[in-house]
Amino acid sequence: MRRRLAAAAILAATGLASFTATAASAPEREVGATVRVVSFAFKDDDVGVKSGQRIKFKWSGNNTSPHNVTLRDGPDGVGTRDFTSETGTSAIRFAPKFVVAGTYMFRCTIHPDLMRLRVTVGN
Repeated sequence: MRRRLAAAAILAATGLASFTATAASAPEREVGATVRVVSFAFKDDDVGVKSGQRIKFKWSGNNTSPHNVTLRDGPDGVGTRDFTSETGTSAIRFAPKFVVAGTYMFRCTIHPDLMRLRVTVGN
């Protein structure tokens, strides 16, 4: 009886651990690209993803000036609400999901002449 309980406990713990690892990594599979918000530039400034993927924006911890990511122009029917980040120097979390295929143009509204990004979303 003890062996059965021990075996059941091991199977339960192993199954739970593998389920937790899968659940934790699932959102990362949705990320098609990462764009760094660094100094006065988007690194990379021309990115392509598939429909249904996210772009993860990462603010550098070395920024001395605040930045944001704001949709300037996109495919018909796409609003700016889901494609506008907070403004800050670091620790901003922003990972919008791109569903509609087409070209999206972003800018930092604080540095619009320096910080531009083109995202191409394909099927």
